[in-house]
Amino acid sequence: MRIVDGNQLESSAAGYAGLLATLLLAPLAFCHRNLKGRSFLWLGLMVLSLGWVLDIPGVVHLMQLPGANFLSYNRWMMLTGFALTALAVTGIDAVMKGMVKSRHWFAVPALLAAGLCAWCLYRMGHLPAKLNILDAPADAMYMGIPARRALAMAGEYFTFYYAIGTALGALTVGGWALLYSGARSRGWMVAIAGSLMMAELLIYAYNVNPQCDPALYYPQVSALEELKQRPSGRILGVSCLPPALNLMIGLPDIRGYDAVDPKRLLDVLEFAQQQGTSVPPHPYARTQAFIPWGTWTSDGALRVSPVLSMLNVRYLIFCQDLSSQIKAIIRGDGYTVVENELAMARTFVPQTVQVVDEGQQLMDQLRAVTFDPARVSYVTEHLDLPAVSRGTTKILEEFPGRVVLNARMDTAGMVVLADLWDKGWQAQVDGQVTPILIVNHAIRGVVVPPGQHRVVFRYAPDSVRIGWMISGAAVAVGLGWAAWIMQCRRKSRRISAGELKSVN
Repeated sequence: MRIVDGNQLESSAAGYAGLLATLLLAPLAFCHRNLKGRSFLWLGLMVLSLGWVLDIPGVVHLMQLPGANFLSYNRWMMLTGFALTALAVTGIDAVMKGMVKSRHWFAVPALLAAGLCAWCLYRMGHLPAKLNILDAPADAMYMGIPARRALAMAGEYFTFYYAIGTALGALTVGGWALLYSGARSRGWMVAIAGSLMMAELLIYAYNVNPQCDPALYYPQVSALEELKQRPSGRILGVSCLPPALNLMIGLPDIRGYDAVDPKRLLDVLEFAQQQGTSVPPHPYARTQAFIPWGTWTSDGALRVSPVLSMLNVRYLIFCQDLSSQIKAIIRGDGYTVVENELAMARTFVPQTVQVVDEGQQLMDQLRAVTFDPARVSYVTEHLDLPAVSRGTTKILEEFPGRVVLNARMDTAGMVVLADLWDKGWQAQVDGQVTPILIVNHAIRGVVVPPGQHRVVFRYAPDSVRIGWMISGAAVAVGLGWAAWIMQCRRKSRRISAGELKSVN
């Protein structure tokens, strides 16, 4: 299913056909004497999961609340399908155990199935207006084929599946008629309904999204393969190469794997963005088409914002052949790779650390073209550090939730890791917990004394800890419940054995 214009619900004809087949079995779940409460639970979850798509008042507002609005509505559709399947299986069990008796409310799903059957039949002769072949220009192309031919193929697809929906709807109405008439032999009805559901699923999935060699989706680009052999550093595709693709081939991208942008990162990248560039249609992926501002020196080198240098953006990739006067390190396959020669290492020790109030004053310091992240870093907390710090640091180990650094400090200073700050990160210096500082508004750092030290950053948000606590409590309750049930059963057996002896 997909949403059109934010509120209207549409579905392929195959989706309607699956719903029609389910209409025969899912309502029968409420005839199951032992699982009636569970069936109402599944029904409630289905209504909740469909609430956003169907624009149900109250449910929509509930899903817009903080926390709930983080959920993906695609996952709610999966819950709908699971709930329908659970109800259908419960209905099958009710039929097989003889719990289904003729009820007056059987007319409701029967009428609904009849209405959907009639709707599919109507749609076979009245396809959506967007599939009108005459509306497409005669010379228009769509994905390499004439637009009119593409519309004709889509019309054939819709007509075929609407025909399936019509047939399944008619069979569903017939099944409800037999149930209402009190037909005793219902096992064959379950077999037919289940077979139709499986057949509809297989027909709909046949030849859809066929898999092929991933190399055909992501062919190797010699320029990018050569870049992988260069010294480490983050890359930035200038109007090309989505972040997910870069990470897939092993190139770290400052924009993250899906271009969902944290606010602090956006705040500092705003200073490095070319003025007048368009904002993408999705506000949650503003760096997807990020274009940095930059200037070219007389010898063809590129100079970008110091913010990008601070973030370890070392390589900028252009999907075009730039002038030969440009100082490029890689050319080929229509790509030109330019190195930011001023890029900082991903971890570094700034010479000085200055305290600046969070807000406009800090933003002005970061926005300045004269900002030198190697010379000075800004924090919002007062630190007891020397006027000039000296030291070196490098990354020893790296995992998605854990980064280990080796720091050799001539003096006390701050070790900075040019990764995004988040309150879920924790740090240890030589095994001792150390507070993490917000450095330059977006990245993180820790204070390290003189000498050689092992610095470990570990991602351990409170939500994970609370989740483990809840899981542990649930396991303990489950084990206690199981032990109590076993104890009750042993006690019951002893009482029964004692009663039997007294009778004898």
